[in-house]
Amino acid sequence: MNQILLETLLQKKLIVEQHNHSLDVSIVEFEDSRKFTDSMIEDIKFMTVSSKLSNWLDSQKEIDSRWLIFRGWDEDNTLTYLSWMTPYQVENWVKYSDCVINDVTHKTNRYGMALSLIVGFNNDRKNLILAQGLLIDESLDSHIWMFNNIVEATGIRPVVIITNSDLAIAYEQEI
Repeated sequence: MNQILLETLLQKKLIVEQHNHSLDVSIVEFEDSRKFTDSMIEDIKFMTVSSKLSNWLDSQKEIDSRWLIFRGWDEDNTLTYLSWMTPYQVENWVKYSDCVINDVTHKTNRYGMALSLIVGFNNDRKNLILAQGLLIDESLDSHIWMFNNIVEATGIRPVVIITNSDLAIAYEQEI
């Protein structure tokens, strides 16, 4: 008999003896052909890390209910927006949100999401981060989603929004 076949039969016999059931060869074949792709691994990493961030934000809100946390989901129940404000940022929004700057990175993080920072300045002209969020893209809808959530939660709408985007004109009309 072929040496490889003999070893395979011996392994099968050992598995049956140790586990009290026969080995289904189709399961082994299925496993070999169904390895996780690199893309699948990246999705798992993203979901794990974004879940950790989301859980951490929830724990902060449990400690201090003044935290504001906003989430948006697509039709596949995938997290597409995550935005938050600390209690300190909410206080500063109330005081200093009349003129804000919105800057968005272009998917430079490992999650492939745009990081949106809303920055204001205090009476001493020191910059303050008033809110931050991870957005699925840099579209007008994403910007409006973030601003509308903040305005709805705080009741305060900026008078001036400065952005490095072509969406600035649309902001004024939509927000």
